Amino acid sequence: MVTYNNLIHKYKNELNNKGLSPEVAKAFIFELCNEYGINLYMEMDNQVSEIIEKRFEDGIARILNDEPMNYVLGYSYFYGYKFNVNKDVLIPRPETEELVCLILQKYDEYFKGRKIDVCDVGTGSGAIAISLKKEEDNLNVIASDISDEALLVANENANQNAANIKFLCGSMLEPYIENNIKVDILVSNPPYIKVDEIL
Repeated sequence: MVTYNNLIHKYKNELNNKGLSPEVAKAFIFELCNEYGINLYMEMDNQVSEIIEKRFEDGIARILNDEPMNYVLGYSYFYGYKFNVNKDVLIPRPETEELVCLILQKYDEYFKGRKIDVCDVGTGSGAIAISLKKEEDNLNVIASDISDEALLVANENANQNAANIKFLCGSMLEPYIENNIKVDILVSNPPYIKVDEIL
């Protein structure tokens, strides 16, 4: 009988040899269990279902082959929201949540209660743009990326999180210039914020 504990400890040495923490196995199986509504901490010594065992074994093999766990899972969390991710987009970084927080603070400081336009250049998965819209509905958010594949992922994430975002395809500021779009806050990748000089 293979238990959840068995699976978690099975790859301890291989993970160590790859420079990865054995906690990766625990985090991975925890996410898999969440998807099936299983409370891992109540099941540690119980037999693993065949479905989870296979997904775990296949996933750990990919992780040991240097594939990030979030790509294996197909999703990541950012600012409390769930985002689909794949190789067409970067995995949202936890430290980038500070940027979202800063933009929201600047909105409160300069625009409180007003409807304003924000653009997110190089949106990738759409994590920043979508989180901003979810946190402050007064923001009219326009997001762009040069990659059609990335924009497909971003659109999926906007729909999944019920966020009304306008997406444009193009390099850097080109789509905004072409469409004569003026914004109050500009977010780019690498990230910086520019609040309009008229303030």
